[in-house]
Amino acid sequence: MFRRLVRRITDPRELPDSWADRCLWAVLGLGLVLRLRAYLSADSLWLDEVFLATSFQDPTLADLLRRPLEYGHILPGGFLAMTWLSVQLLGCQDLALKLFPFLCGALSLPMFLAVARAYLPQPAVLWAVVLFSLSSPLIAFSGEFKQYTTDVAVGLGILWITARLEGNEGKPRWLAAYVLAGVVAVWFSMPAIFLLAGAGLYWLASRLRLALASRTEEGERGNGCWRGTAGLGLVGLVWAANWLFVFLVVMGGGPQETPPGPWAVEFWRLEGAFMPSPFTTQGALWLIEAVQHLFDHAAGLRPAWLAAGLFLLGCWAAPGRERTLLVLLSPILLCAAASHFERYPFFGNSPSTGRVLLFLVPGLLMMIAAGLSRLPGGNAPAATALRLLVILVLVGIPHVRPWQPRQEIKPCLSRLQQSWRPGDRIYVYHWAEPAFRYYAGRYGLPSQGKLIHPLARYPFVKEIDARRQALGLHPVPVEQATVIWGVSEHFSYGRRDLDLLDGRGRVWFLFTHCANTDVWVRYLDTLGQQREACEFPGASLFLYDL
Repeated sequence: MFRRLVRRITDPRELPDSWADRCLWAVLGLGLVLRLRAYLSADSLWLDEVFLATSFQDPTLADLLRRPLEYGHILPGGFLAMTWLSVQLLGCQDLALKLFPFLCGALSLPMFLAVARAYLPQPAVLWAVVLFSLSSPLIAFSGEFKQYTTDVAVGLGILWITARLEGNEGKPRWLAAYVLAGVVAVWFSMPAIFLLAGAGLYWLASRLRLALASRTEEGERGNGCWRGTAGLGLVGLVWAANWLFVFLVVMGGGPQETPPGPWAVEFWRLEGAFMPSPFTTQGALWLIEAVQHLFDHAAGLRPAWLAAGLFLLGCWAAPGRERTLLVLLSPILLCAAASHFERYPFFGNSPSTGRVLLFLVPGLLMMIAAGLSRLPGGNAPAATALRLLVILVLVGIPHVRPWQPRQEIKPCLSRLQQSWRPGDRIYVYHWAEPAFRYYAGRYGLPSQGKLIHPLARYPFVKEIDARRQALGLHPVPVEQATVIWGVSEHFSYGRRDLDLLDGRGRVWFLFTHCANTDVWVRYLDTLGQQREACEFPGASLFLYDL
């Protein structure tokens, strides 16, 4: 019975329309449930999310589109517009902000099935769908207020229409649809340009070859080849012009020269995200680390060496190798080349940095699935069981040891609301400012804070100080401040705030995104008596009588 089931799943000749489709949709259903669970999570938004969320509390759509967000971040206009619409319909709450990323994550499931069927042989489709449905990064970002699932959905749309255009290159209706898809894509996804460029490389290579082969031919066939080539060339020109307009005019040409733009580049430089010369020892070592990062952090597959081996096997055995390799894999090379010129990050030392490469994950998973389908044993039950075991190992370890940061500020604010007394003050640690500003009003707490010490001077101005400088914030006497913004993330400078608070009675101290809270607490213990303390994942609240 097991043998028949395996054959029905993996062999298109064995009732594919019933058993195989049922299994495929069951796996997709499981993937949807996992993404819905991530979306409905009651976790607080973490720092990178609230950097964006504060800009949606009372904006107009024009304000969102014509300038960087409050903390200097730049997002695609389509993503901003859809999020703004969600907020108008549902209010500025976590689920409203995360709605569009979730919808993109959910929509990507059937889209991936369609793309896998277009690029892979039938036996590999099921393995690809299993990998995609259970991928921990794809699940996690379906429940986060970030644009990365949008990158995936847009990328899948590009891959799908590129495959459908095969054989229809000379038809105006299909060319018009292709133009429209490419134009819309870059309004919703910044890295979509890499996938569009990969598709362009494929069409350039294939159409030039066909056109040259038919140049001596006479009649409709030869003319049709040249018409198709000219039409695709026009598509590429429209795409390029649209992307240049979006990048240079709408998005200002990337990171700005004004803060925090230089810090964004320096951050990725410190993460090792930019490729050195590949012809040096340093460059060779970087490439090895980058490959591990791509499979581990971006695709969420461990061990990375196993995923890389299956990927190489899939590349070697890929059907329609020219189209598959150019369309699916050339974006990886283009992205790495862009990183060499510090135009796009490709590698990072921390797991969360893999998110910027999430749009490459569908292509990686399809090649790994192609490699799995080429393992010895064919459709034998033992071979199929081995493939399932390999998949469970690859996707299971990241689920056991998830990397997602948690910064549970909401229970801290709930406790603060319950215990707050007239005359209390609250000191908000430097990196906790955006989350406090976003959530404070929901708990009846004042959300407008003040500085009590001049800003520190650092070589690079980060997001929070950039906003404070833009607002022209200046320090005020402690007596005038109920909510006090922490002047620095570093204790060596931030302790000056604490010294000014000495002798001020009841003061609450709120920390999130702080790696050394214990250092701050030990110093506070020398200034006064701790009255209350509550700690949650990634966040903590203390009451001191100073």
